[in-house]
Amino acid sequence: MEGPMTAEQARRKLIFLSLVTTVLFSAFLIVSPLFTPFGPQEALQVVQVVFPVFAGYIGSAVLFLFRGNPASGTIADQGLLKMLIYAPFAVFWCLAAAVLFYFYVSNQPGYSQGMTFPQLMTYVTIIISFMNITTGALGAFLFQSEEIQRAEAQAKALLQAAGDRGVPGGRA
Repeated sequence: MEGPMTAEQARRKLIFLSLVTTVLFSAFLIVSPLFTPFGPQEALQVVQVVFPVFAGYIGSAVLFLFRGNPASGTIADQGLLKMLIYAPFAVFWCLAAAVLFYFYVSNQPGYSQGMTFPQLMTYVTIIISFMNITTGALGAFLFQSEEIQRAEAQAKALLQAAGDRGVPGGRA
């Protein structure tokens, strides 16, 4: 990771990391019944929780690709942007690996009480919620379309005009 990150680089990294995470995590869960105590239906339930989040980030990129404005996006701190792109994925991967490893180990023969599938789903939901909160907000900013920017500019202009006329709620 070299130097600061531009909005365009952040968009590309967000998509790449989302694709990699979706493929690896989903593939792992699909084959996990081979070496974990839950069956194919339970693995599918976990994929159903994880997959839509990352697919949503990719969907935002598709909309941006056809309707967006690549020049949009003022970034106050490009170093912070870089951290905000990579950190949520690193946290997700580490926590997901730890939870899945604990689930596997705790359900081995001889272990007194293993993590149950509902407990695993609770942990996965919490981890994916963190991912959705952080990366979802980044995606909303990075992939906002021209229409949103135009609407924001129109709203600012209306507020300015209302303020210039002395209308309550406008700027005086």
